Formats: sequence, C-alpha cells, structure tokens
Amino acid sequence: MMDRIELNKIQALGTIGVLPEEKNRAQPFEIDLAIETDLSVAGCI
Repeated sequence: MMDRIELNKIQALGTIGVLPEEKNRAQPFEIDLAIETDLSVAGCI
C-alpha cells in the first residue's frame, strides 16, 4: 500500500533565479510537495 504525504503552500524567502538581479535580492516563493511511499513498516518494532 502506498501512502501519500502532502505539504502545500510552503512559503519561503530566498535568492533564486537565473538573471544577476534575481540572484542579488531575496524573493518570496511558494512550493507544493507530494511524497508517495510505503509507510506500513514504519510503526513495526
């Protein structure tokens, strides 16, 4: 069985981009992250 973990609308501030003016100042950005994996053994001892 596959489980899904979602983190939505993660907001951060960072220096990202291609152009020099983009790399020289921090910009806000937002990401969504989805991870699918089998977590059935995570609770087993």
